Amino acid sequence: MKTAAAFIFLALLSACDNSNELNIRDHKLPYWQNLIERSTDELNLVVIHATELTDMAEAREYGERVLYEGSGTGASGHYYIDRDGSIEQYVPDDRVANHTSGWNRRSLSIELINLGRYPNWFHTDHQVMQEPYPDAQIEALIKLVNEFKRRYPSIEFTEGHEDLDRRMMAAENDPTRDVPRKMDPGKHFPWERFIAGTGLKREAPMLNPSEGPIIKQNFLDYWQSLESRETDDLNLLVIHATEQPDWATSRAFADEIRYENRTGAAGHYYIDRVGNIEQYVPDERRSNHTTGWNDNSLSVELINTGRYPNATHTDHQEWKYAYHDLQIDALIELIEEFKRRYPKLKYIQGHSDLDQRYIPSSNEPSTLVRRRIDPGETFPWEGVVARSGLIKEKPPENQ
Repeated sequence: MKTAAAFIFLALLSACDNSNELNIRDHKLPYWQNLIERSTDELNLVVIHATELTDMAEAREYGERVLYEGSGTGASGHYYIDRDGSIEQYVPDDRVANHTSGWNRRSLSIELINLGRYPNWFHTDHQVMQEPYPDAQIEALIKLVNEFKRRYPSIEFTEGHEDLDRRMMAAENDPTRDVPRKMDPGKHFPWERFIAGTGLKREAPMLNPSEGPIIKQNFLDYWQSLESRETDDLNLLVIHATEQPDWATSRAFADEIRYENRTGAAGHYYIDRVGNIEQYVPDERRSNHTTGWNDNSLSVELINTGRYPNATHTDHQEWKYAYHDLQIDALIELIEEFKRRYPKLKYIQGHSDLDQRYIPSSNEPSTLVRRRIDPGETFPWEGVVARSGLIKEKPPENQ
């Protein structure tokens, strides 16, 4: 009898333990292997989102959309939790998901299925998060985050999407008024309950500037033929656009031998549309990027189609292509690294500011067009200057 009772007790205990186990459906996005790989040792932040969509099916459809043609990826969270507490994983923990500009590298993101401001997210009369979060959803969230803490002891912070992205944008129904880009998870999210259940700190982690951005070294074959230089006097950053559609054509252009010393024209660093950074030329080498300004400058090339493929055609002088937030965030992070390395770097200019020459157009030689108009009118100069602290002027000694 005692043996039977003990057996029943153990069975009940086992059932109780199993009820606390997480049942996570592995449902990777089609493009997950195109996302940047990372070590999970440095994960320190959990970002809470709301999908602001009707259901899991609609969230999946949005997550699968390819928004960044260069990498073939889109915007999504790592995990999605439905109203009934069921969990799906769209992106592996060791991949960087595109979910919160500037905070993706060391964070895990959780999307809660919730209507939010759906379907008029950016209307002035629809700026209220509509739907509370069910108990089952919050309980699953707490269990999932505690599992994160078990896997990754470095995780100790949490924030909402709205805490980390405070940018405003013109309202869709009244462009003279601004509305928040992000309001999730919003006022209905039970922060006090969530913090009590997880023990996380509701604050953003300090960014460690000594770690710097993730940069892939991909030096050009001819880099050793470029002139050596001291980096102590670097004082200028020149912003370029590749005016090429993707990495492959930009690399092919940079690889091409153009000069007698068996080198070509290239920038030091290249950033694609989702913020991946590659270095083509070491800082201590003089790259051929801007005539007359190469000695004391660093150059950053942003992947952007620009006027491609008819850059010198008279009817193709309009700059149509915008820069994505992820690309600009990576640029700012790279600039901060430059400033740390090179204290004299205080000035920033566009390629078009420094090279204002005209050449005969390819279709009407009697008509002149600008050789360089990059980074173009869509480049967010005001924001970049404000965030970087650099001065948009030519260095005085070079004028």
